[in-house]
Amino acid sequence: ALDRRAHWKAVECSDEEIANKARLSRLTWLGLALAALFTLSSCVVDDAAQPQRRTHESWLRKAVASVNLGAVFGAFLVDTYGSPPPAKGSDPWQATKTIGPLAYFTKQALCLQCTHAGATFVGEVLGRTTSCAAADRGATAVAVVALSLTLLFLKLNWFEETWQREAVDPWTARGLPIRAVVLVSHLLPAPVALLDLLFLRSGGGLLSAWIEDARQSAWILATYVLFYVGLTLLNARLNGGFFPYPFMRLFTTPTHWLLFTLAVLFFVVGVVLPFVLAVRALAASFSAFFFFSVAASSD
Repeated sequence: ALDRRAHWKAVECSDEEIANKARLSRLTWLGLALAALFTLSSCVVDDAAQPQRRTHESWLRKAVASVNLGAVFGAFLVDTYGSPPPAKGSDPWQATKTIGPLAYFTKQALCLQCTHAGATFVGEVLGRTTSCAAADRGATAVAVVALSLTLLFLKLNWFEETWQREAVDPWTARGLPIRAVVLVSHLLPAPVALLDLLFLRSGGGLLSAWIEDARQSAWILATYVLFYVGLTLLNARLNGGFFPYPFMRLFTTPTHWLLFTLAVLFFVVGVVLPFVLAVRALAASFSAFFFFSVAASSD
């Protein structure tokens, strides 16, 4: 496994860095457990509120739910165990001292998408209708988070010279396939989200349901953006002023952070959310036609 001591020793990591890597991996699993607990609580609520909901009997839906769960959980494992330990004294080392790997948007997004895919799998493959209801309710917001992860990674990290110099080049020089690791963990969530929207969400078919989904998702996403920015600033205050991403060092005044927050809010709620809502609306008519066709051909 990529987190074994021998592997990290081979790429010149110190014992202290390896021990810290193990700590961060455990905390990542804790984050996944917390996300799963939240999803489970949603299922309990749905069990009382929507006991009559039925799943769609379709081999294709079950196949897509299974593939999605395998793909996003694979991305989670690659990110958790394939990402190298932070170098002692570096910004990532300092930024993860207090709240661990959850300082990174990537970790939070993967935990959310993993639990969403898990709830979908339980609903579609195992037939638990309350799990399907919980997954349906969070599908739009989770898709926006997943697509935002991919797009923001490409814009703020992958094509950013400082990030490449600090996070990629040193590990590439040591022989670690770091580019493959970060591409898998940051790009795979996008197609998983699109498959979920296109094949597993009915869209409701009613304008009122679409408007309500848009309203609730916008509120959830705006709250999450504010939460993440607030958590980042609090974490920096507790760890001595260190941030998880190099570009954040450029924000030296409250005005910088305000403008950054507004820009992210506009991108997430004003750009990505409308795209996801449009895809989900189109998927409603597509899935109705396609799955009825499959059912008719199988009879």
